[in-house]
Parts: sequence; structure tokens; C-alpha cells
Amino acid sequence: MERARLEKLRQRLTATPRRRRLLKVLAVLFGLWLLTSLFAWLAGPRLLTHWATGYVQEEFGHALRIDEVSINPLKLALTVRGLSLEDDQARPLVGFRVLVVDVDVTSAFRAMAILDEFRLDGLKLNIERLDADRFNFSNLADRLAARFAAQAPAATAAPVPEEKGSSLYFLVRHTEINDAALRFADHTRQPLYESTVSPLNLRMDDLTSRPDREAPYSFTATLGAGGTLSWQGDLTLEPLRSKGTVTLAGFGLSAAYDYVKDSFGFALPSGTMDVRVDYFADFSGKQSVLRVDDGRVAINGLSTATLDDVPLFAFDATEASGIRADIMNSTATVGRLETRGGRVTVMLDEGGRSNIERALVPRVAPAAASPAPATVPAAPVAAAPAGGGQAGTVWKVELGTLAVLDYAVDFTDRSTEPDARVQLSGVDFEATGIRLPELPAVSFSLAGNLGDGGDAGGAFAARGQYTLEGGVIDSDLQLTRLPLTVGSPYLAGVGRLTLLAGTADWNGHVRATRNGAGALELTGSGRLAGVGLRDDVNKARLASLAELSIEGMVFRQPDSAAGARPSSLALRRLGIAGLDVEVALDRRGVSNLQQVFSAPATATATAPAATPRKAPPQATAAVAPPMTIRLDSLVLRNNTVNFRDASPDLSFSARVEGFGGRVDGLSSDPAKRAKVSLDGTINRYAPLSITGEINPLAAQTYTDLRVKLASLDLSALTPYTVTYIAYPLERGKLGVELDWKVAERRFDSQNRVLIDGLSLGERREAPRATKLPVKLGIALLTNRDGDADLSVPAYGELDDPQFRYGKVILKALGNLITRAATSPFAALGNLGGGEKPDAVPFAAGSADLAAGEGERLGRMAQALADRPLLSVSITGTADTVSDRVALQQRELELRLKRAWLDSPFRRGQTVDEVSLDEERRDALLGRLYREGGGDPAALRDATGKVLPASEQRAVMERHLLAGIPVDDGALRELARLRSQQVKDRLLAAGVGEARVVIVDGAIVAGESGGARLALDAR
Repeated sequence: MERARLEKLRQRLTATPRRRRLLKVLAVLFGLWLLTSLFAWLAGPRLLTHWATGYVQEEFGHALRIDEVSINPLKLALTVRGLSLEDDQARPLVGFRVLVVDVDVTSAFRAMAILDEFRLDGLKLNIERLDADRFNFSNLADRLAARFAAQAPAATAAPVPEEKGSSLYFLVRHTEINDAALRFADHTRQPLYESTVSPLNLRMDDLTSRPDREAPYSFTATLGAGGTLSWQGDLTLEPLRSKGTVTLAGFGLSAAYDYVKDSFGFALPSGTMDVRVDYFADFSGKQSVLRVDDGRVAINGLSTATLDDVPLFAFDATEASGIRADIMNSTATVGRLETRGGRVTVMLDEGGRSNIERALVPRVAPAAASPAPATVPAAPVAAAPAGGGQAGTVWKVELGTLAVLDYAVDFTDRSTEPDARVQLSGVDFEATGIRLPELPAVSFSLAGNLGDGGDAGGAFAARGQYTLEGGVIDSDLQLTRLPLTVGSPYLAGVGRLTLLAGTADWNGHVRATRNGAGALELTGSGRLAGVGLRDDVNKARLASLAELSIEGMVFRQPDSAAGARPSSLALRRLGIAGLDVEVALDRRGVSNLQQVFSAPATATATAPAATPRKAPPQATAAVAPPMTIRLDSLVLRNNTVNFRDASPDLSFSARVEGFGGRVDGLSSDPAKRAKVSLDGTINRYAPLSITGEINPLAAQTYTDLRVKLASLDLSALTPYTVTYIAYPLERGKLGVELDWKVAERRFDSQNRVLIDGLSLGERREAPRATKLPVKLGIALLTNRDGDADLSVPAYGELDDPQFRYGKVILKALGNLITRAATSPFAALGNLGGGEKPDAVPFAAGSADLAAGEGERLGRMAQALADRPLLSVSITGTADTVSDRVALQQRELELRLKRAWLDSPFRRGQTVDEVSLDEERRDALLGRLYREGGGDPAALRDATGKVLPASEQRAVMERHLLAGIPVDDGALRELARLRSQQVKDRLLAAGVGEARVVIVDGAIVAGESGGARLALDAR
């Protein structure tokens, strides 16, 4: 059958001449095709190889090596094996193992170029960075750019019109790239950095330029950093459109970070990233479309650490879902960004710089940019079209929900002593409605625990809104049992003390803004409970506080950029309950409060001070007015102050307890007055009360207080009295009534000290005791019952740098006792006696009291009766001049009277009954003068004439007085009689015998004689 058919065909073809001619033509064409095929098969590969290698070497200066080229003219297939292109240093640049191009033989009969297969196996790309500006392909790129620039058509050439209907389409039925590899090496890194992405595989079917024909494709790559990249979808060339899905799975972040690790101070030891993005691209119309739909990015197990392996940041998982983006219109939305199980470590060094700041700052300084040639003018930058996704376009980004869940923060501050450490756990933060650049109000919530969330920790929570524009936060704020001890290291700026315990609770609202210089408003109520403070100087307890409560607080700090307006603080109620403070004096007399809150001494720098530079003139900054303060009610309840004095020779302690009451209406308004009503007890039984009005918050303080203290047992003060006055206090009660006023910077006070039943013991040896007769002063100030009522006014100017309230009052009290001790008779009251109230005058030569002295001694006796602790010593005195002359004169008068009584007619009379007139006296004086051997010539003048009677009398008296001896014994007797006279008067006025002592008389010269009195304490 087959042979018969062939025969019939041969007959038809040779049946006519026309057929014979056709056969000849076909034979010729077949022969040409056969010759061409044989040439292409035998000589084509060698010619193609020779031309390609020579062209590349000549045009670009690079060596092109080809192992084998084969051409199959029957199938129109080209196969190239072992191609390698080297750079100018003979290093591999690009190459492949096998390239297969298979052309469909029917393409010659169709208006379309058809490739049945395009396959590339073992493609290798080698990219090396040689220095900061050059790569291994830079020379090749420069030559290509120069060649294209030379062959580019003139800018003025008219565009070639497109011929309709002349389009030649192409079709690639199957495209395949297998086992490709991309190597990157950076020689600028020491040591050398290199990474390889392999294998890379691409599959694509039916890629055509015919309109609206989709070509499905798939691309996979195994990344050098770990993980795989896959890209699947459809591609349409006419019009140019594509849609598909890009997936990145298990991408190792540590290997990717390895390239830049030398630039930063942290390492990225672990973590993987997964990405899945659906995209759509359409560049067919006037408005291009590039869109991302339903994207998802997940990072798992990320952890960072410093180069010395100190943790920085880590989280279990972070996922961004619902990602949509319109690249050309610069809009993007993220449905939810959630990070979970994070751990953040923040450490501040001694200079206050954080480990995060140090880790993020580049360690390698960027190379300086080369200056642009001066002859090349800068090209103007065209404005980017709106919605074009170009540089400079403002993106609109919307984040539906940002969630930070179950985070922990470990904060350590090494700039304090000791280190401050705060640990947060279970931190949850969620924000919604984030849109950029619109900057709307973002709703957020924040909650977490301090510590591990147990009973020893605390909790915090906030819920509100944050407006990105202006940085305005408007939020509720709640703190629950927040431990205060975390802030103890920061107390070093306040004093040398440690916060041992305490919790804080707060429920309020905060509103703050960063506009201008910033504004703040804080409202709410809260409390501090169980606070304990330790004195780090003496390693002892300093204070404890059961509760401090704050109710109705409103604090406002206005924006200072809007004008100088004062901040304000208003409190409805401030309560202090169970405050227990220890105040102690050490052996130097320095209190623990002084030691704790005084600044430590610092060494003076020895380096010479640098000459200050003259600062440029600046505008004077506006001084903010002082804060306005209002406290409606301060309530104190059951507070205690313990005082101890450990000074040498002292062991004193006192306790103020149950101190409480109210202060209502405190305000910085100078016209306001706060009502004060406080009370308590000292040493359990002495009641203390404080009432009045104050305004300590005004610029000029005002005080009008009355302080009352009653029944304080004075025996507790014995350590002080023994130390400073050498006498113990055996018994006694103290009461104080103080009336203090402070106005217009002046302090005035009336201080009343009441002492009940005071009794001093025997004197003791006390080296530090005063030398003043303090016991006498106390005896003068106390009555017969041991009571004293002292008025001690005190005053001072507050602007005096030496002014201290306690110092002023103690000085006034000390002055009172000193004046009493040094001027005891003045302290007894108005006793009279002229300028010397301690002296009793007598007439010369007489032991009889002067006129009025008896009455004065009576008043003195009454004063002594009211002060049973006093005794009086009396010292009689006689003058060697006036009293001696007076005694002689008295003896002369007695002799004249006795001479008168010598007459037998006058016997029976007494001397006291004799009264001599002038004539009789002169006669008796003359007789005694003659009997005493007086010279009659002395009674005449130089001429022998008799002297006048008065002159004769004077001469005779001098002669007779000179003959009357008055020795010291007589003067001492006169002094004794005078002392006795004073004593008799005092005893007669009711002063006890034991309280009046006569001291031996004294002979004085040049003074009038009398009696001297001295007071002393019994």
C-alpha cells in the first residue's frame, strides 16, 4: 500500500513540465537549506565564539570565555555551555553553565517570534565592592554608559511614527532559570564580608507581547541569610500588568545584620522573619498602579545584645497584618501591628548615657562626601507629582491597632549610688486610630506591674488619648501599691538617706502638651503608706509615715511660651497620719537632720580656672512668677517626734506624741489667713496646744500664733541643768505661753514661762557649767512655793542672716536669768535705795539707820519672804575718815557733858539729859583746852590780839580732837553695830534667823560707812 502511494505521487509530480519546474525549485531550496544548515552546524559555533569573545575584548576590555557553542539548524536551537565573563582583574564577573534557546520553526510562517524554550542553568553573578565608590563591574558599566551615550539619537531628531498594523509579537512558551547563584563580597570590611544567595530558580510559561495574554511565573530563592524567597503570579506584557504573591519564609535576621554589625555597638544573635504580600501592578494607563494587598510580616524570636553579650531587646513574636499599600498614591494601611513577649534592658552609665544610645550610634564614621566639581551647576530639582510615589511625597499611613503585649523592662541607672533598678512586667499597651501625617487623637491604654506583679510590686494603668500634633496627652492615670523603694537611690540629691519601705496609690487624670515650652495639668487623689526612711550617716532609723493622703489635687503648669503665667497647685485636703520622726544630737551637738541633709564637703579644685569668654548679648528671659498654692485643709493625726541628745555628759530624751489637728485655708494669697488648731502631749502627760493664724506661703509670711504647754516634768531636763548650770532639777513642772507674731519681715513675741514647784539639788562638778550664779537667778525668779512667772519678750528682723527663732527666744531667756543673777536687788522689785539698792547708809559715826531705811528694809523683807530660796548676808562697814572724825567728835561732846556734870550741884543727871548752849559749851571747851595743856598763845594772832570766838573754838576743838584716840577696833565695833541693826530690822519684819547672816565688818577708806547686803541662793 505504501509503495503504491509513492508511485502515484511520483507520477503526478512528473506528469507535466510545470510540476517538473516546481520540483527543481524545491530541490534548489532544499540544497541551499542543507548547505546553510551544514555551515551553521559545522562552522557557526566557531565563528560565533570567535566573534563574541573578540567583540567583548575589543569593546569593553573584558575576557569572555565560552567552553562550547552548538547550533541545531533543524530545530533552530542554540546551546551555549560554560560561558564566563571576567572583570578587568581576571576575576569572574558573570557566567553560566548552560544556555538553551529553542526557536519554534513555524515562526517563519507566522507574524510572531516564537521561542519554545529559554533555559539558563547554573547562572552565577559575582558582585564585589572594591572600595567606597567602585565595584568589580564599575569599568564595564562605565564603558556601556559611554557607548550608549555615543549611539543615542540627537535630541532634536523627529520621532519615528509608528506603523499601524506592523507590530511583530513574540512568544516564549517556557522560560526557566535553574540553580542560579548570586555572590556578594565587600572588600571594605575587615575581615572580608561575603554572602551567597543560592539556588535561584525561575519558571515562566507563555510569556508573550500579544495583548491581554497572561504568563504565569514562579521564582524561588534560598537566601544566604537563611530562609527562602518565593514569587508567584502572572505577568502581562501588553499592557504591562502583573499580579502575584511574594513570600519570604524563615529569613535569618542575624546573617543579614552581619553585613552592618561593625558599624553599631550591638549584635543580632537570633530571629527570623516571614513575609507574605499579594501585589498588583498595572502600568498600562496614564495613572500607573502598584498596590500591595493583604500583606503580613512576622518576626519571631528576635533578640539583640551588646557586643559584650549584655541583653538589649528581645521579643517572642511581632506581626503586622492586614497590610495594604498604594505605592503610586503614597498611601498605606496596617490593620494590626502586634508585638508580644518582649524584654527590654536599659542601663544608664555613670554619665547618664544609655546602653541603647551607645548601641545605636554608628561606630564607624561615614566617609566624607567628595565635593562636586565647581564647574558643574546643580540641576534644579523638579517638584514630584502628587500621588506619584516619588521622593519627597508625603505618605499617608494608617495603623488600625498597635498592640504591645506582655513586655518586661529592666532599667538600671548606674549614675546613682547605689545603682537604681526598676523592673516592669506584664506591660500591655494598645493604641488605635494612628494616622500619619494627619496626626489625629490616638486612643491608647497602658497597664503593667512593677516587679514581678506579686504583692511586693505594684500596678500602673493609663487610658486616654494622645494627639501627635503638638504632643498632647489626655489620660486617666492609676497607680496601685507602687513601691517607693525603687526611687531610693535618687534621694542622694536630697540627702544621705535610704527609702526602706512605702507604697504609692494614685487615681487621677493628666493632660500634658509639648506645644511651646510645654504645659501640664495633673488632677486626682492618692496616698503614700508605710513609708520608712533610714539615716545613712548614723545607720539608724530616721522617720516613718503611716499614711499621707492627698485629696482633690489640681496642679497646672501653663505653657510659658504663651506668656509669664504662674503655675498653680490646689489641694482640697492633705492628711498626715502616723508620722514618727527621730531627732538626735551626737556627741558634737550636731543633729542627725543636719548630717543627713547637709551637702558633703567637696575638695576644692586645684586646676586654674579658665578665663571665661564674654558671652554675646542675649535677650533677657522672662522670669516666671511664683507658683500659687492653695490648701483647703491640712489634717494631722497621731504624729510623733522623738528627741535624743547624746552630747557628752548628757543622756536626754523627749517625745512629742499624739500631735494632730487642722490647718484650714492655707494659701499663697497674701490677704488670706489660715486657721491653726493643733494639739499633742510631751512625754505623755504635758499637753501642748497651738492656735492662731498663719500664712507661710505668701511672699511675706504672716504668723499670729499662741502656743501653750503645761505640766512638763522638769526633772527630765536634769542632764541639761547639770551640764550647763551644775545643779540637777529634783522636781518641778514647766508651762509655756508663747504669743508669736511675724509681719512685714519682723518677729515680735511675748513669751511667758511658768514654773511650778521648782527644786534644785546639790551642786555637782560640771566643767561645762556657766560661772554665773544661775542658782541665785532662779531663786530670785521663783516664789515661796517654787513657782515662777517669767515674761520674756523677744524680737528680731527676719532679714538678719543671724536670725533664728529658737536662738532669739533662748537668748532673751538667758538674758533674763543673767540679769537676775548679776543684779539681784533689781530683780526683787522697787526697793528704793538710790543707785545702790544693795547698800544701807548710816550717819557718820552712828549705828542708827538713816531716815527711810527702815521702811526700805521692810519691803526687802517682804520680797525675801516670797523667795524662800534666798538668803541675805550683811557686811557692816566703817570709814577711816568720816567715821573716825565723827567718833572723835562724839567723844568730845561726851567729855564736855561730863565736865558739866562734874559740878556737885549737877549730880544725879545723865549725859543724855545734858544740853549745852553755845556759851556754856565754849566755857567748858576752854577749860578742857587749858587742862589738856593747850597753848594760850594759839588763841591770839601774830600781833597778840585775841582771836574771834569762832576761831578760838576751832583751835581748841582741833587740839582736843587730836587728843582723843579712835583705833580700828572702835571702827570695827561700829561696823558690827550697823550690821546688827540691819539684821534686827529684817528679823523684826519676818525674815527667818537662818536666812540672815552677819559677815565680819570691814574698814574702808574714802567711803561713807554703812552696811552692804548680798543675796545668795540657799
